[in-house]
Amino acid sequence: MIIQTTKKLECFLGTHGIPLPSFAEPRACWHGNILQLGRHKALLLTHNESYYSVLIQGVTKKELPSLTKRIYARLKEQLLRDNFTPKEIETLLLFSEAFSYFKSSNRRVLGVMNDMAKTLEIHRTYGESDDVSLSSHLNNTPYAINGVIYPRNALKEIALEMVMMKELM
Repeated sequence: MIIQTTKKLECFLGTHGIPLPSFAEPRACWHGNILQLGRHKALLLTHNESYYSVLIQGVTKKELPSLTKRIYARLKEQLLRDNFTPKEIETLLLFSEAFSYFKSSNRRVLGVMNDMAKTLEIHRTYGESDDVSLSSHLNNTPYAINGVIYPRNALKEIALEMVMMKELM
């Protein structure tokens, strides 16, 4: 998983902003940001091509050594919740085993993430607080990427395409 970090996330992780190499696999690229939700910090990861998002609340600096395991587990949990098939999940998780951090490069994704942060705050105000439900709301909210799409459906199309390519090999 290639995570393109905002300045806030860079500071939180203690990484330095290295530009994304041109040969990076676009389907493995996500943007990450640290948000303040309520009294706790939360990590919001958004897939660059589909805007599919995963929220992880209660992130602390103490757990940085194990954060990659937590991200991997949350992504798998979210994909299961959003009814991805086992083959789709396996294929998508293959791109998520190794983690790399680079500087953010897509202002459109950052703008969508800012909108998502406001949406999360609204849903938290009305009583929803678990990561899976909040992420599902984001993934079932329409966004414009070449027409209006739902992030869940867009990632599902990418996953199906990847599964078909894998089977052809």
